[in-house]
Amino acid sequence: MAGRVMAIMADLFFAIRLEDVAQTTGCEIIWPSIADDVVAVAEEEGVALILVDTHTILPWERWVQELKGDPRTAPIPIIAFGAPADSKLRQQALEVGCDEVLARSEFVSRLPSLIQRYVLLQEG
Repeated sequence: MAGRVMAIMADLFFAIRLEDVAQTTGCEIIWPSIADDVVAVAEEEGVALILVDTHTILPWERWVQELKGDPRTAPIPIIAFGAPADSKLRQQALEVGCDEVLARSEFVSRLPSLIQRYVLLQEG
């Protein structure tokens, strides 16, 4: 089974980039919708990593709190990304439970290695 990454984002640029990296690394991207129970989706799909865009219209803060608050999904690493100059949003992401927060440019450049580290190595 391919490693799975949950993506909480609505930005088409990052969605395309993520799908490209997923295709080259052999992992699968899970895209929750606003109506989904993200804890149930993450557990049922066997998600190994969750990526969060802090500038999305999706309720990322609530979803991160739900994911980190449930023992079934709390261990899954959650990496957020956003504007590098927005220190308030960075702090907010850490406070709601994100394990790491990256600037958008760093996120794009590190995406293949993040998938390798958190998703593919867990399979082996």
